[in-house]
Amino acid sequence: MPIYHSTEQLYDCLQTLFTRILSESPDGLDSLSDSKLIFRFECTVPQGEFTINGRVKPVETHFGPTSIKPVLDIVLPADTL
Repeated sequence: MPIYHSTEQLYDCLQTLFTRILSESPDGLDSLSDSKLIFRFECTVPQGEFTINGRVKPVETHFGPTSIKPVLDIVLPADTL
């Protein structure tokens, strides 16, 4: 049985995670900015994608398709993520 039942639930969980990291530790994502990488996670079951832009500070997250070109593209089931 999948953990995420919909793309919206997946996005809500990820947004909550990033919001919590930034509120509890404002420098918690600095290593992503330091890397200067752009990661795109393409999830299956449910379908969805999100991008983490480490080229800006603070790090930006985008849920859903975006025109930002990733440096690293990762495809995996949402439950594995």
